[in-house]
Amino acid sequence: MTRNKTNIVPFEMKYLNEYYDGFNSEITKYQWPDPFNNIDEARELLQEFLDEMERGETLLFSVLDSDERFVGSVEMHGLSEDCPELGVWIAEAEQGKGYAYEALSNLLDFAKEKYGKQNFFYEADVRNAGSILIL
Repeated sequence: MTRNKTNIVPFEMKYLNEYYDGFNSEITKYQWPDPFNNIDEARELLQEFLDEMERGETLLFSVLDSDERFVGSVEMHGLSEDCPELGVWIAEAEQGKGYAYEALSNLLDFAKEKYGKQNFFYEADVRNAGSILIL
C-alpha cells in the first residue's frame, strides 16, 4: 500500500535490527512499550504481534520510504473490536517528513477496505506535539 512517499508492508523480522535501533527512549517517551533492553526482547514482542496478526487480532506494518528503507512502524490492535486502536512511530531522523500521517492513512484505508472498519482509537499524549498534529 503506497501513498506518495510512504509504503507500508506487513512487518517481517528482516527489519528487526532497524526496529530495535530506532525504538529508543525518545521514541517511547509518550507511548508503550518502553525501549527494549536487548534485541531478544524486541524479537519476542514483535513475534507476539506477528502471532496476533496471524490470528487476525492485530495489524503490524513496516513503514518504508520511497527508497524502501525502514523508517518506522504502524499498527492496529484489537482488530476484532468495534473501535481498534492505532499506533505509529517514526525513527527520529525521519520525523517531520509526513511519514506517520501517510502510514496511518494507508493503514486506515486498508482496514476500511479489508475489514470494513470505520471507527478507530488513536491515543496521543498532549505533550507529544507531532502526534497531536497527526490527529
